[in-house]
Amino acid sequence: MGFFSWKTCDSGRSIANKYSGRETFTVHMITPKGQVFTEVDYDGYGVFGGMDYYELLGVLNGKGPNRSAGIDLSFKGNSSGDDTPGVVYPKFVETLGKDPAKQYDSLPNPVSCEDQGFFYGDDEDDDDDDYEDDDDDREDEED
Repeated sequence: MGFFSWKTCDSGRSIANKYSGRETFTVHMITPKGQVFTEVDYDGYGVFGGMDYYELLGVLNGKGPNRSAGIDLSFKGNSSGDDTPGVVYPKFVETLGKDPAKQYDSLPNPVSCEDQGFFYGDDEDDDDDDYEDDDDDREDEED
């Protein structure tokens, strides 16, 4: 199984996984009832704070903690899995509000990350990559 990821609903930032070479950041997965699952080092396989995204999607839609049912709900008649009509999705935020349930209601559904949280192109802005390249250039100049 390959990597998969989303963009945060509050900032639109891609949730990079720890194998991507990009710095990870704290992400909170929230529900309509205000449950919060906090992940500080995303591994790329859909688990945030010990909770599988698709299992939670199953729970939120009355199918129980069934990962396969969650995947089916998300992708039924919708190849992107994003914003399937009638499906209640967990949402991702960088900045957790005082009232996560209220925050949940104010946000759009999550959008899948086209880079799967790993396959970032060279043309995308990433300070970490630029910094690393700059160090290599300086070493060449000193020789």
